[in-house]
Amino acid sequence: MSKGVPFANPYVIDKPVVEASHFYGRLDLLDWVESSLDKGQPLLIVQGPHRIGKSSSLHQLGAHLGSNYMVFLLGEMAESRLDRLLWQIALAMTESLPEEIALSLQAPLPGLLSFEGQASYFGEEFLPRLSKAVGGKPLLLALDDFHLWGGGDSALQAELLSYLTSLKLNLLLTWEGPAGGMLSQALVWRLGPLDREEARRLITEPGAGILDYDYEAQERILALTSGHPYFVQLLCYALFERCVSKGWVLIQDVDEVVPETMALGKSYLQHLLAASSPQERVALAALGAMRGIQGLILEEEVCYLLQRRRIRLSPEELRVALHRLVERGLLVSMAPHTYRFQVELLRVWLGKEEEFGGSLIKEVRPGKRGLGLKRFFWPVAAALLVILLFLWSIRSRLQPPTGGEGGQGGPVTTPTSLAASGVSPTEPPPPRQNIAYMFWEEESGTWEIYLMASDGSNRTPLTKNEVNDTWPSWSYDGRLVFVSERDGNREIYLMNADGSKQVNLSQNPAPDSSPSFSPDGRRIVFSSRRDGNWEIYIMDADGSQQARVTRNEEPDYAPVWSPDGTKIAFVSERDGNKEIYVMDTTDDWEETRLTSNEATDTSPAWSPDGTRIAFESYRDDDMEIYIMNADGAGQRNLTNDHTVDDYGPSWSPDGSQIIYYAYRDGNWDLYLIGVDGTGRVNLTDSAEAEQGPAWRP
Repeated sequence: MSKGVPFANPYVIDKPVVEASHFYGRLDLLDWVESSLDKGQPLLIVQGPHRIGKSSSLHQLGAHLGSNYMVFLLGEMAESRLDRLLWQIALAMTESLPEEIALSLQAPLPGLLSFEGQASYFGEEFLPRLSKAVGGKPLLLALDDFHLWGGGDSALQAELLSYLTSLKLNLLLTWEGPAGGMLSQALVWRLGPLDREEARRLITEPGAGILDYDYEAQERILALTSGHPYFVQLLCYALFERCVSKGWVLIQDVDEVVPETMALGKSYLQHLLAASSPQERVALAALGAMRGIQGLILEEEVCYLLQRRRIRLSPEELRVALHRLVERGLLVSMAPHTYRFQVELLRVWLGKEEEFGGSLIKEVRPGKRGLGLKRFFWPVAAALLVILLFLWSIRSRLQPPTGGEGGQGGPVTTPTSLAASGVSPTEPPPPRQNIAYMFWEEESGTWEIYLMASDGSNRTPLTKNEVNDTWPSWSYDGRLVFVSERDGNREIYLMNADGSKQVNLSQNPAPDSSPSFSPDGRRIVFSSRRDGNWEIYIMDADGSQQARVTRNEEPDYAPVWSPDGTKIAFVSERDGNKEIYVMDTTDDWEETRLTSNEATDTSPAWSPDGTRIAFESYRDDDMEIYIMNADGAGQRNLTNDHTVDDYGPSWSPDGSQIIYYAYRDGNWDLYLIGVDGTGRVNLTDSAEAEQGPAWRP
């Protein structure tokens, strides 16, 4: 149970999922098992990497197959002889029988001595009695982690498999890593990550009614985990522990909780290390130490890193190791000699986990480092000193006279003397701060609202709190609305562009989010969960006259007012997934759907002239910034970068550029791109995190 909170953590991280109510996805796998058995296929294999959900899936077989099969789920057995393995299997099968069936066996199960030295006892004596006790129902033996059975002795595994198949039993094995050799003739189901919607259910449903995940937080979890159920559960377990007291999870919470997630997943890293060859461990350590270009890592870059660190691993050994890591489901081959991690969170872990990555690099590094730097330091320093002295001598010769006897034209004018004489210096004023955004302050551990110029300069904080201030949005007269947690929940706040006069407008115990000003500055549209579901609300600019304008069983949120004030674009899940809608503010709030795609479409943003809408879409298997006409026509991918996810579009005042945020260069940064898709620029390019940009209209 969470510390100080009367709610048990609903996420399962240290054992297989047994309860059907906590199991998500995999219906296609269960249907495949049933269909294959019905067609008479006696040997099936579910193959996949560690903790991908193989064991949890086996636990669902009994309920899925109903009364058609008698399912026996058997875990790893380490006996080193066939007769002893068969005795263990018989014992486990008997102990798993319902009591009424166990009592109907003609006699108790004989002891080990009855099996020892006569493996045939299992098929000739035990199975006929068991079959009679279960009424002749077909038997299915689900042998979990079969690659570990018999202590990993492949010859013993083959002997056991040969004997069991000779008895015409239905067998289902789970296998970690590639399944080959003796299993080459079996039907194989390769188990991968959950699809996005099932992974989203795994995120949101276990804690429903207790913990609410913002859409951006869900997307960040999906980006870090790629839908891998174990990593989803790990992240959500840590998030539940951290956020249940406040009742919601924001995108910033997800990145903040990574250290706790690493601690929870220590056993996974230990297993990963134990299951890897020395060459694979070196490759993983090197990959974790590299940022890569947009998440992609070239094989030659890894070779270069290893050579630079004087690590003995030939290019051929590295190639074999990388191929093996792909087979194990840890890496994905994106192109020839180009890779990325299957699970981004694993890359983050390896980059931070000194015990894993750092020690591996040290264990294979021969000799000392740094000799080259010491050898060349003093010659380089001496050369720099000579250059500096030369530049100083030139400066002295070019220095203008200072007046006085023999001077040429009187005293030199300096910035100080200009100020004293009332003459303004010629330095240009700082650029106008017209972009508001969220900045992660490492010292306080909070998100704050900042301003900067459109070239990324002149950055200034507007808020300074011990809690998060997020998601700024401009009014047309230069005020800012934003979301703050300073009153114990998410409220809509208003402030001036210099950060003064910060006022709570919404003042409601339920979470409020995503505010947007009307063009005339008189009203604010926002989303709220005050009626038990995310709906769109409107209030006057002073917080009065709060009224609900959407009424649906599914969430409506992320509203934004059109520049002419006649429409509001928003996101709705009423059609089974996230789509962009508009409502007419002048005609009974009539609603029209603009996007129609099975993938997620969200975060609408109007162009300054109101003719186009930018939005986020996952229709290309990653989050991209799209642009469409205001009626939904002409939808096109703007960012076109399938290696990263792009979020949060906001238009420049002249409509020629869009600012957005992405985790592209190893950190959250703000980017500019032309509306024709050219001229992408990293605007912030810092070690800190920046998100949620809003360009002043």
